[in-house]
Amino acid sequence: MMLRVKLSRWLNASLFGGNPKLMLSSRAYLEHRVVCMALIDSLFYLLRGETNHCRNSFYFDLYGIEMEGDP
Repeated sequence: MMLRVKLSRWLNASLFGGNPKLMLSSRAYLEHRVVCMALIDSLFYLLRGETNHCRNSFYFDLYGIEMEGDP
């Protein structure tokens, strides 16, 4: 598992009391935290050109598949 995934899951579980199997981005998508999703998605778009990062992270955590872009 990639270090960034482990770090995100650790942050979610230890600092924010979330499920240790979910990344922060996945949790924002799952809980429909619109402001958090907008911030995270914007950051990943600016840094990596990735669209729908929170949705993609959710599906990665749920199914173990990586999705790209819009459906």
